[in-house]
Amino acid sequence: MGESECSPPTMPTGNLVISVIIVNWNSGDLLGRNLASLEAHNDVSGVEAVVVDNGSTDGSLEAAAAFTWARVVRLGENRGYGAASNAGARSARAPLLLLLNPDVLHTPDNLARLADALSRRPDAAGVCGSLEDEQGRKQRGFQLRRHLTPGWGLVALLWPPSIWSRCPILRRYYYGDRDWEREFRVEQPAATCLLLRRSAFEQVGGFDESFYPAWFEDVDLCRRLADHGAELWYTAAAPFRHQGGYSLARTGREAFAEMFWRNCLRYFRKHYPAFARIFRWLLPPALVWRALLAIPRPGRSGIYLRLAGRFCRQEARW
Repeated sequence: MGESECSPPTMPTGNLVISVIIVNWNSGDLLGRNLASLEAHNDVSGVEAVVVDNGSTDGSLEAAAAFTWARVVRLGENRGYGAASNAGARSARAPLLLLLNPDVLHTPDNLARLADALSRRPDAAGVCGSLEDEQGRKQRGFQLRRHLTPGWGLVALLWPPSIWSRCPILRRYYYGDRDWEREFRVEQPAATCLLLRRSAFEQVGGFDESFYPAWFEDVDLCRRLADHGAELWYTAAAPFRHQGGYSLARTGREAFAEMFWRNCLRYFRKHYPAFARIFRWLLPPALVWRALLAIPRPGRSGIYLRLAGRFCRQEARW
């Protein structure tokens, strides 16, 4: 079962169609549930799962041993989501790569439906299924977004999440103006569930591993795919049940927020360097503004204030 990152595939591709790449880091029972649901609801004869482990210590990786169509790439340490996904792609043997989080459960024939949606669009680089919660409600406000531009960045920064639902501009950013029961082209689907042609993934060099340990690596990837003229699509025909909150639960709210804003700034520095200076200047007061709005929840308010202080004191680090 165990393979190092450098181990090349030892079996011929054969009839493999999809390599499901799952990055695992202390996922508890989520990984085992994911693999069990995949096998229960799909024909796995053309599927391999490549589980890339970022140095888990909770025994979660042991679940992969029960599935003969799953292989493990052990990195030995937490190298971040982007680096782990790239390692999985190098080890994968199929022409289609499905990036999938461990906190996802499958539904009947969703992999075949996803692959079919991509096959009907030969010019598309990839397609995402429909992420739904346990009650079958689509995860609007999370899964699909427009490309992150300076305009969207300002709105998201100055209009805190607690009042996003009353912002008509953000409704369009999250594709609230589209019919989610139909297929449509999307600019930035979350890598929580994203099927890509290997050729497209390799053309742009995979994930930028500097977005460590997570967040905004998929925002950057989708932007670079678009810069190469690639299309991404959404289909409602392939639902996936997504628990959500996996990263937050493992890192803690404060570390998660710091990681989020640091990588958001990194994204703007990479794609909009002039705007990044404005964004960097606005970020501390915006965090203080969020702290004031969160006063009824002292814990949350304190996190925003501490982050604002770090941004002010550690300019070079950011």
